[in-house]
Amino acid sequence: MEDVKIIVASHGYFSKELIKSAEMIAGPMKNVEAFSLLPNMEPSKFRGEITSAIDNDSAVIALVDLFGGTPANVLSSLIENYNIEVVTGVSLPMLLELYFNVSQNQFNSHEDLINNTVKVGTEGIVHVNEFLLDREENDELD
Repeated sequence: MEDVKIIVASHGYFSKELIKSAEMIAGPMKNVEAFSLLPNMEPSKFRGEITSAIDNDSAVIALVDLFGGTPANVLSSLIENYNIEVVTGVSLPMLLELYFNVSQNQFNSHEDLINNTVKVGTEGIVHVNEFLLDREENDELD
């Protein structure tokens, strides 16, 4: 299986800070790079920064903050010319899951990586109050 590079792209410094947070858990992350769209930055400059970091010998999985936003639109525009998959709604669980699977080579295909990453992202959304209430109700039934 070919190498996989992970790109995290966002409005502002969210992408850089998300990687820093992930590194508190995972340690230094190799082949993971942040791209920040800053105020007054032209989309063409943002695109240029990303394309200069893409290596045609590696597949790229891009985790992006917001569907329909400039970072997602810029990365989506690269799909035709590069081996890149774009997933929006990035979260810390998604980044960690993807990184561990890639770094430990625990995947059969890029499709498996993407599907697992999306699954972890959606399952990571928990309304804790309801979770605790359901748990209390189940404990009362036992």
